[in-house]
Amino acid sequence: MSKSMVLDGYSGSKLMVRRWSPEVEARACLHILHGLGEHSLRYDAFARFMTRQGFVVWCHDHRQHGESVHHDSVGIYDHKDTWEAMVEDVSVVQRKFIEASPNLPMFMLGHSMGGSLVLRSYLQMHPTNLSGAILMGSPMASVALAKIAS
Repeated sequence: MSKSMVLDGYSGSKLMVRRWSPEVEARACLHILHGLGEHSLRYDAFARFMTRQGFVVWCHDHRQHGESVHHDSVGIYDHKDTWEAMVEDVSVVQRKFIEASPNLPMFMLGHSMGGSLVLRSYLQMHPTNLSGAILMGSPMASVALAKIAS
């Protein structure tokens, strides 16, 4: 079962958040951070798969992505939509997720920009009691591999 909600993010941003819940008793939580130019619904099939494994899954549209786009500025960031604000949005959503499921193990998964960049920044800036973090699809992998190959 899935539902959508809008949360007040950092600095007054409005964030679209999707939550998928298992039909059985939940055994863990997974907070997905999507990549650049993506949105939360891109992970619908994966989130449904994870609910069948007993996970509660949350994924929010980062500011200026998906249904969290609220102005006509060119580009992703402006004076209000900074990198730091995006990382703080993750913290806001994460706190709400923990409030909703306080006794379950918590995992975070970040893909591409969401993993190698946003999730890493979040983990460096915020103390956490995560049971695990999954960083996948590094946007820097091709650069690193090119340097190794040469």
